[in-house]
Amino acid sequence: METRYRYFHLSSKLVFFILISISNLSFANSALDNAWKQIEQKDFLTAQHILLPWIKENPNDIEAQYLYTRCLAWNKQHDEAIDSINKLIKHQPKNSDFLLTKARILSWKKKIDQALKTLDIARNISPDYKEVWDFELKLIENNSHYSNKYNQLQQDYSLQFSKPYQAQKIKRDIPLKKTDYLLVGTSYEKLDTSSNDWHTTLIEYGTKIKSYNINLTLENSRRFGLTDNQITINSSKSFSRTVDITSAISKSNQNTLYSNWRFLIKAQKTINKVNVLSYQWIHRKYTNTIVDTSNISISRYWGPLVPGLAANITAINNKEVTLSYSAKLAWFITDEDFIRLSLSQGTEGEYIGNTLTLEKIQFVGLDGRWNFSTNWNAILAIGQHKQGKVYIKNGIFLGLQRRF
Repeated sequence: METRYRYFHLSSKLVFFILISISNLSFANSALDNAWKQIEQKDFLTAQHILLPWIKENPNDIEAQYLYTRCLAWNKQHDEAIDSINKLIKHQPKNSDFLLTKARILSWKKKIDQALKTLDIARNISPDYKEVWDFELKLIENNSHYSNKYNQLQQDYSLQFSKPYQAQKIKRDIPLKKTDYLLVGTSYEKLDTSSNDWHTTLIEYGTKIKSYNINLTLENSRRFGLTDNQITINSSKSFSRTVDITSAISKSNQNTLYSNWRFLIKAQKTINKVNVLSYQWIHRKYTNTIVDTSNISISRYWGPLVPGLAANITAINNKEVTLSYSAKLAWFITDEDFIRLSLSQGTEGEYIGNTLTLEKIQFVGLDGRWNFSTNWNAILAIGQHKQGKVYIKNGIFLGLQRRF
């Protein structure tokens, strides 16, 4: 009873955190969205007028201040922009984004030496921040006064990123405001022992509220003549360039295929620029069963290849424990496009009706994402899952994502 109370207490705090995050941040999101609408039309002065009252009322809103600073720079108010970015750097001296922006503004003011000193600081703080390297190299590549520094930077770049530097076109510092997206997907799974195949349909909407990524997912699933629906709210935040925290809560309306309640917390840490270590805890509450799963995974970046290993430890009613393992190998063709091979085996539970059964499982799958235009992604996954001696299912998932 005491253990279940702790789970309930933690779950309640998680629900409270998500709801408060959404309600408190919605006002800021409105101000920023209105400012971005003006920025996309290159009306930087109007964007400033929208942001300034909000900043006066909310002096701790760093994101709004940072956007205001960039509006000043884009509007060629460079002196005011330098004063504004210096205040942000004083507040967060190790923020490489702020330092890169300051270097951009200084370069626009033709103060190249000061810009290079600022970029050197940013590189020392975040040596894996490729855009800092690209900007610094592009800034001096055709300037004979900095030829020695350019040659040394090229060598350091090759060592840092395991590939030679290729000249980049300097991008205008106006990132695309394409943080919202809508994903529609459907899956079909064919069982070898039954004509009653499985179908799942999902709709997911994602947005950014201040520094939080918020996702809302609706799922409908049909298996063995049963139908169930689930809604999930997911909140994630990057606390630094190396630490990400995710929390989520899910609710099923019928509790026949999905758990009645599901809570998730995930922490991810990047180590030495190329190693990613994560821990994930999932708590599921069924009608008569409580299932807790801990997942520990590690992956490593070797250029475009990203192999990974994971272990799942599951406790059922705080008693029976099961283990499963998985391995993945992803190949990133671009930053957006990838192909990934997944393998797993072990013991896992499956909930059908009001019964949770444990079986030895084996799975092999291939999935990928293709960014076929600026705002459109296609997602495809195929796989075979063997559930002990109960059944073998072959499945396919198709998804289409639109950013706006």
